[in-house]
Amino acid sequence: MRTRLSLNTDSMRWMLLLALIVAIQLASPLAAAQQARLRAEEGPHFVGVPVHLQVIAEGFDETPQPRIEVADPLQGRLELTGVNPSVSTSIQIINGRMSQSKWVQFAFEYQYLAQTPGEQVIGPFRITQNGKQASTGKLRLVIGEIPVSSRQRLRLILPKSPLIVGQRVPVRLEWWVPADLRGTLFNPRLAVPLFERLDAFRFHDPEDPTADIVLTIDTASGPVELAATTHSELWNGEQNLVHTLTRRLTPLRTGEYELAPASLVVDEAIRWRRTLFGERIPTRARKRRVEDEPQTLIVQDLPQAGRPESFTGTVGPGYRLEVAADRSVVQVGDPIRLTLILRGDAAVETAVLPPLTADSGLSPQDFRIPNEKIAGVYTDGAKRFEVTVRALHEGVTAIPPLAFSWYDPERREYQTTRSQPVALSVRPAQVISAEDVVSAVPEEPRDRTLDPEREPTTNPEAGPKARQRPVFSLTGADLAITTDIDALLEPSGSLLTSVGVQAVAYGLGLLVILLALLARRRAQADPAELARTKALRTHRAAVTEARSITEASAALRRMVATAGIPLPSDLDHFLAECDALAYAPGGASRTLDEPMRARALLLADQLLKEAN
Repeated sequence: MRTRLSLNTDSMRWMLLLALIVAIQLASPLAAAQQARLRAEEGPHFVGVPVHLQVIAEGFDETPQPRIEVADPLQGRLELTGVNPSVSTSIQIINGRMSQSKWVQFAFEYQYLAQTPGEQVIGPFRITQNGKQASTGKLRLVIGEIPVSSRQRLRLILPKSPLIVGQRVPVRLEWWVPADLRGTLFNPRLAVPLFERLDAFRFHDPEDPTADIVLTIDTASGPVELAATTHSELWNGEQNLVHTLTRRLTPLRTGEYELAPASLVVDEAIRWRRTLFGERIPTRARKRRVEDEPQTLIVQDLPQAGRPESFTGTVGPGYRLEVAADRSVVQVGDPIRLTLILRGDAAVETAVLPPLTADSGLSPQDFRIPNEKIAGVYTDGAKRFEVTVRALHEGVTAIPPLAFSWYDPERREYQTTRSQPVALSVRPAQVISAEDVVSAVPEEPRDRTLDPEREPTTNPEAGPKARQRPVFSLTGADLAITTDIDALLEPSGSLLTSVGVQAVAYGLGLLVILLALLARRRAQADPAELARTKALRTHRAAVTEARSITEASAALRRMVATAGIPLPSDLDHFLAECDALAYAPGGASRTLDEPMRARALLLADQLLKEAN
């Protein structure tokens, strides 16, 4: 009997242990099935006030992030605002055995904005990941309508006349608040359907140093905070504080746009309490709604008739173009750097420079003009462009007026402004003679058969001072082999019997071999490079011996032509100074002073270094 009782007790212990293990496995997050739940913030909920929703998904893997799908609500807008994953691990030790578990949770944050009052149904949400899936239930929200405030008003002020594509106009949003409500209104939230039309309009928000308040606008991509100003104004016999938000609007395409009214929801405190420090804190508030009237905005295209060649799409009230050149005295082919500054209204930052040849600008017969587009930089309320041109002949006397055109929406016509001409003095380019041009000298073949009866030839282009190459010849040499031992053992002289003299002879032999190697290396050098280097040094010496500014600049130009490299910018500036001084009264015979000579020599040395 006792034995049977002992067996039953052992069986119960094993059953309890097995039940405990099963319970632990069922409680483990790894063993739990995928699940999802949906919850919303506490109400009441109102039209135009965002409702924050959260979908919690559990039982999924840490990666990849699960996909979530939901049908669009019928009477509102649902937007995903963020995903917050969280992972936690735990370690358990039971009967000496360690087990590790991981708990993964994804929180999907949503914002729902109701458009009409009544009961709204949201969901279900479906979450999937690598074959795993879970769904939430449906959520029913009761959306109430906020009472409209009769004392406050909201105004979206748009231009009365039709707009033109590309025209930049100010758009103002005004919120009028009675002065006695100051300090009782909290959490204002704006909804402006016009600001949602990013497919048809572009908005620019200039900085306003007088801004003293920030207004929050709810958009499809989330809330946006914009600065606004405040001033006082009388309305309906009552003093009001007017909060004004100003944006710059640019239409992108034509059309007639029916805009829903702008609206605002704000909390109005109706009960207060005071802290220990005497500060008033609202304990109860009621929501109030302020709404504008629906509006229509018409956008028209630019007219084709009368469009100037220098028009690049800029629309505005007025512009001015200024042109300056970095030099006024040049030679044919010298670079002339033009600086163009465009001034006008705020839209100047997006202005594009027209072709320099437009509307009788630069002539391709007079100037070499770059083909690429000229990029500008917007600074200090103006846009700056830089371009390099070159005069093609001596008949060029000025940079002609350059044109810039725009469309004036007030006058409903195209307008054109022109810059002032820039006087130029163009003289002939420096002519490089045949002596300054370096040509390749063909190298004589090294394996040429030597004719003992033929005199060594010379290079006819090398000049009278060129040396002839010595020709090795064995004519007249005694090549007989002697077998007389006494003659072979007989010393040739007492001088060669000296060991020191023999060492000197060996040293001279090594020196001759070294000189031969150097001569061979020099013979293998490119004759054209040697001639170019010699010509550069000759021009460098001419810079040293120059007595006038004209002689120094001419020698430097010959160095540039001989070197065959692009004209350095610092040398370009120096030559421009030389040309300006040379064209001044009495400049042709102006003596080269020491500072100018030092600069010329430094530039010549730099050219010599870059050429080698």
